[in-house]
Amino acid sequence: MNELQEQIRLAEKSIKTRPDWVSRAAHFEGSNTKSMTNHNASKLSAMRKKVSHKCPVCGDAFEGIKKAVYCSNRCRQKAKYQRSKT
Repeated sequence: MNELQEQIRLAEKSIKTRPDWVSRAAHFEGSNTKSMTNHNASKLSAMRKKVSHKCPVCGDAFEGIKKAVYCSNRCRQKAKYQRSKT
């Protein structure tokens, strides 16, 4: 077990001491472009202000960004279906 712990410690140390240019080079090679984009998008999403809303379909209160209208994808689809029926 001590060998395994030592390997984990060395791996963590190598990750922490990796030069910054290595991760940038990997980004430009396209190996982790999608994960970097998702990570950046989640950071931006977390920074957006949350506002309280009431869903016009089910009436539930929910918290979302300013332009949010529906509480879920289900309610969004249900509203679209109702609009197309008329």
